[in-house]
Order: sequence, then C-alpha cells, then structure tokens
Amino acid sequence: METSYPLNELMYAFKAFSFEDWLTMEEPCFFAGTECKVNYLPLLNTTNDLKVWSSVVSVINVEGNFYKLDGADKKKQWINEPNNAPATIRALVYEMSQASFAALIHEAEKLAFHSLSHADQAKVVYRELGLNFTSERIRNGKIYESINIALRGRQRTVQDKRTAREKEEINIKKAIEFFKDDLIFLDQLVAKSDIFLTGVLAGSLLMLAMKKPKTKSFLAKLNDGRGEIVDGKKDPVESLLKIISRHRIAQRYHDPKTAVDLCQKTVHAIMDWEEGEQSSSYWRERDLKGIELAPLIREMKNINKINVHMDL
Repeated sequence: METSYPLNELMYAFKAFSFEDWLTMEEPCFFAGTECKVNYLPLLNTTNDLKVWSSVVSVINVEGNFYKLDGADKKKQWINEPNNAPATIRALVYEMSQASFAALIHEAEKLAFHSLSHADQAKVVYRELGLNFTSERIRNGKIYESINIALRGRQRTVQDKRTAREKEEINIKKAIEFFKDDLIFLDQLVAKSDIFLTGVLAGSLLMLAMKKPKTKSFLAKLNDGRGEIVDGKKDPVESLLKIISRHRIAQRYHDPKTAVDLCQKTVHAIMDWEEGEQSSSYWRERDLKGIELAPLIREMKNINKINVHMDL
C-alpha cells in the first residue's frame, strides 16, 4: 500500500529546533494562526519550491493499520480540485501501540463531546441510548437545566462548586439514562414547550422519579390544559396553569430564580393532586406557594439508590 523513501530521496529535510528558536521564527502572512483571513493554501500548493510540501502529510501506524494525523485542508482541496491532487502522497509515519491509540481516541472523543452545547450533548446521548424523541423541547435536547434542578435543586450556574455534592458536573449520559423512562413518558404526551418550561419540566422529572401513583395523570391534564374551576376555586392543574401563563406573559421564565420557583410550585401542585379532592389544599383560591426541593431530592435519590453518585 505504501512506499518507503530513503531520507535522501524525500526531497525535504528533518531538523530539530528548540522551542524558543521555533517560536521566534518569522511568521509570513500565510502562516496558520496569524490574523490573515485569506486562504493561502491554493497559492502554496502551486508554488514550485513548495511542491513537495503540498503532498506531504502525517499518518499514524497502529500495528499495521494506518490513520490520518493531519492534512484535512489538503484533502478538502484535492477533492474539490482533483486535477491538482498529487499522484503520490508522502507521509511522515508515527508508530503507536493499539492501547495508546485507543486511549488517544477516547480522550479526543471526550474533548469533542464537552465542546458541544448542552443541547447537542443531550442529542448525542439520545443516539447512543437509541432514544428517538418527537416532542420539540425534549427532541431538541433542551433539558440540561431541568435535570440540574431536578437532581440538585438549582441550575448548574448557581450551584456551590465548593461543596462535595455540587463540585462535580452532572454526568449528562447517566442523568438521561436515569430519567429515560420519564422522558419517554413526557415525549409520548407530546409535551408542549410553552407549558413544560425549564422549572415545570424539572418538577415533572423529580416527581416522576418519586414514583407517585397519580403524577402521570396530573401531567397529562396539565399538557392538555384541562384544569378545573369550581365555585371560584382552582384544582391543582388549573392553579399551576395560571402560574405558568403569568410567567410566560411576563417572559420571566429564563431567570434562574423563576425556574426554581416554577419547579417548587409544580411539585406543590402534584403533591396536592396526589392527596386528592378530600385534601383541604386541593381546591384553592390563592396561588401555590411551592415546596422546598432539597428534602424531596434527597428522598428521591434514596428511593432510587443514587444518593452516593456524586455526578448525579
């Protein structure tokens, strides 16, 4: 597959420079990394004295299997301009063990994953887990802040990273695996984005993970907007719908405090719903006050035996 060239036939030389010497070398305008915005590659590739450079790339030899190390820009140009593609590619070959190569690939994939937005990270995890969602909010991966509130009581940006519990970032793959069945249920409802705002989605995930018997019926009625008013008093569904509507009109739902407030009130509404019409708090004239999240989150984690997982 490959031809090896003796050094005297390569038509270029190897020379070692100290970092300081390399750093102080002149940088012409075509040097990658300067402020020049022009694509100089076509010019460099057609310059006679650089003809050899234009066909030189680097590859990795992993126990007999070869992998490209660089040359992406050159590949793109050669595909777009096949008449300018060299007949022979000269390669600098670097030897690597299978174990080292596998470790390199693993770390590179982690870097690529963490460079994505949280929404795109969620979508990558969906594909890995074979999840195919259809409802807009869940399908688009806009669940990161809701998951943080459901698992830690507040968004990542306002968590106390000095504490043992909140120091570590939530492992988004583990979190989606944990909430998988709950996300599938909400997706099957075709959860409306204008109802399942960040805080409402967070409260829904928290209460679904508590495995209360009536939570699903509440969320179905909430999604359909089927709250009830009797003698001027609102049932828990209607109480929450009114609060969501006010937040939506005021466009305050992106405020971190508002998201937590909505989560607390979603939890409160679901707990009233679970108690049933016989409860004195089921039918109400006043607004839901909200329930403190920390004790419920601890209970939820104990129920699901995930309280020792510091990345959840």
